[in-house]
Amino acid sequence: MVTLDESGRWAARHQWVETRMFSLVGSWVTSTPEPEPKLLFDRHSLHHSWRAKQWNDRLPVLADVDRTQLVDAQGAPLVRAFDFAEALESTVARLVCTYRVLIPRLAVAYERHRIVSDEVSDSSIRRTLTLVGRDVRADWLEGETVLQGFLDAGIAVSQGQVVQAAGAATSLETLLVGDAGL
Repeated sequence: MVTLDESGRWAARHQWVETRMFSLVGSWVTSTPEPEPKLLFDRHSLHHSWRAKQWNDRLPVLADVDRTQLVDAQGAPLVRAFDFAEALESTVARLVCTYRVLIPRLAVAYERHRIVSDEVSDSSIRRTLTLVGRDVRADWLEGETVLQGFLDAGIAVSQGQVVQAAGAATSLETLLVGDAGL
């Protein structure tokens, strides 16, 4: 069973990650030249914003808890991972890192949280986890579909870019292992 403090820290981490994903994916809209990924990033950035709001509403409201400090206290390893992703310039690398690393890890983080939460005492958290989990999985499937279509069409994608994107995904995954996990 998850304590109130643990649940608050998890909600804060989810809120921080979704806010950072909103910023990250949204920032790519203007610098992505290809229409389909550009529209995907635009649409999904709004989904991240909505999910961040859901988590903000689930942060503990207690006299001795500073909600802003709780959200901001995510640690350097996670910040480094997002800074790495933010520096990606290739559309292929952005798609691969988002829909094969970040979004799958986020979906699993939500499922882990749901599994350890109590059905009675954490009912509002569980409802939120079910709702946002379903939303993340839908984004994951849509993003992977766009990525595969983009790769299969071979539009502005060379074998070297695919190899480079796979290397970026490996680097991002390495940054997210352990304490930095979503």
